[in-house]
Amino acid sequence: MTEAVMLQPPDRSVSRLAFAVRLVDDFAPEREPPAGVTVTLTGGGTQGVRNPGGWHLFMDLPAGTYRVSVRSELYLAEDKEIDTALLDPGLPVVELLLKPSAAYPFPPGTTLVRCVVRNEADLGVPDARVEAVPWMPAPSVKGRVRQGGAQAGQPAIRLEHLSGGLAAGDMLLVREGDPSRQEIVRIAAPLPSNASQPFNLAAPLRFGHAAGTPVHLLAAAAPSTTSTAGTGEFVVYQRNASARLFVIRLSTSAAGYRPDERDLEIVEGTTQSVGVISLQQL
Repeated sequence: MTEAVMLQPPDRSVSRLAFAVRLVDDFAPEREPPAGVTVTLTGGGTQGVRNPGGWHLFMDLPAGTYRVSVRSELYLAEDKEIDTALLDPGLPVVELLLKPSAAYPFPPGTTLVRCVVRNEADLGVPDARVEAVPWMPAPSVKGRVRQGGAQAGQPAIRLEHLSGGLAAGDMLLVREGDPSRQEIVRIAAPLPSNASQPFNLAAPLRFGHAAGTPVHLLAAAAPSTTSTAGTGEFVVYQRNASARLFVIRLSTSAAGYRPDERDLEIVEGTTQSVGVISLQQL
């Protein structure tokens, strides 16, 4: 008689997903961030396991609040506090937006502004806040160069067919057909008593412009923000510019320093190096 043998199933350990971190590249959200980005729990040092989809998984953690640290040479450091009680238990995923650092491999033809922020001791200022506001020409024509045209070197410009008024500080794009002869001018005080008289400019005209050349008022678009790395370096990138020539208003601030604000004339598809922004201590 054959004896019955009871087969015991092998021991199996089942892991439970506590939460997953999905990294999003701010410059190219559709692209998965490259390998080499580490996602770690601060304090314990536990590192997330990267799955084939690029998510970083944290397994078998008790419910609670955790602080996640993201580090990479290509992105600015990011830290985020995660409370597992606030996550969807069916899909406990947290998205983290990564801002490219100065070392990021931007593709050729990207519109960039590069700079380093230093203090009076010539040391890099880390974690300074940088806001970039693009000022783009409005699609509609604000007015046209008046009969007789405008000559290079003139400190004023005559305009006609103005739609609405102008104020000191307003910026205008003189939109020549030849892109290399387009320029941005800034209206200066005092303003003329009527619009038929010349408008003073903050700087003389660089080019001559024929009568009828359209001018477009520059208006602020949505700002972007970044911060400086430990060396004080930062990079600002502009995607989908609506004009070849525009202005970026760059504001830099850090605790204990006087803020710096400047306007940069930008040509789409080029890299502008500002060099050094020196912040003065309060």
